[in-house]
Amino acid sequence: MTHRILSFAVALAMTGSLIRAASVDGLDGYKSDRLSARRLYAFTLKATGAFDPEFQFVTFDGQATHLGHVTASGQYVPDWHQFWGTLTTNQGDTAVFIITFSEIPGLHGQLPAQLQLNSGTGALTNLRAAATGSVTVDDDYSLTLRFDGVIGEPGPCFSEPCFDVAQPWSLDGD
Repeated sequence: MTHRILSFAVALAMTGSLIRAASVDGLDGYKSDRLSARRLYAFTLKATGAFDPEFQFVTFDGQATHLGHVTASGQYVPDWHQFWGTLTTNQGDTAVFIITFSEIPGLHGQLPAQLQLNSGTGALTNLRAAATGSVTVDDDYSLTLRFDGVIGEPGPCFSEPCFDVAQPWSLDGD
């Protein structure tokens, strides 16, 4: 029962069906239709980066559908088996990223993981994304990341557009 309630709450949060504090009448035509439900789109992140085991610092750079080129920096939290930090788009908008590893035999090799993107700044305010994939950590601590999942269009969108759904950005090599 608890699992069903949690699943339902996650689904509501991803679709944006939770009650929002904004009034549709007060938006004066600024995409008020996006207040009722968020649209979900397929999402992929492909990136390369590096991990500094001495300072527990992580950086990566790559492409994400609907966001374009992204860079990220953060830290490794060993007690939680997570990388977390800030992801930034070319437009300067930011979001919080959390990468949680499914199993930790040590930070080496191809590690299954989950990615979350959460609310940030600018066009990424109210952003939500969830994906599964892997992080490959090589002997020199270089990283290769690949995640596939869904991204919910941020909203309400007061600038045009929140992100480009007509052109979801090319991910070279796929």
